[in-house]
Amino acid sequence: MTNLTVMQTSLDPEQGAAGPRRRPSIAVRIGAMGQNRIGAPLLLVPTLAAIVWANVSLASYETFRETHLMVGGGDLHLDFTLHAMVNTR
Repeated sequence: MTNLTVMQTSLDPEQGAAGPRRRPSIAVRIGAMGQNRIGAPLLLVPTLAAIVWANVSLASYETFRETHLMVGGGDLHLDFTLHAMVNTR
């Protein structure tokens, strides 16, 4: 006859066999998220700022949006507005 051992949880090698179970701190949880999840708030904050700005002062927002940019030198240059650069259509 074969004996079968069932483990309910696996042991954490850093805690050892008799280590107490603690909840990870907020700093550990944020570090575990990684840098990929930090990108979402970095995109969300300027998006919300642009929405508020467009609704509070439309004239200044449109003036900024229509700012002309020129990149290049000599005979080769690109001339476009911020609106054209952001617009994906």
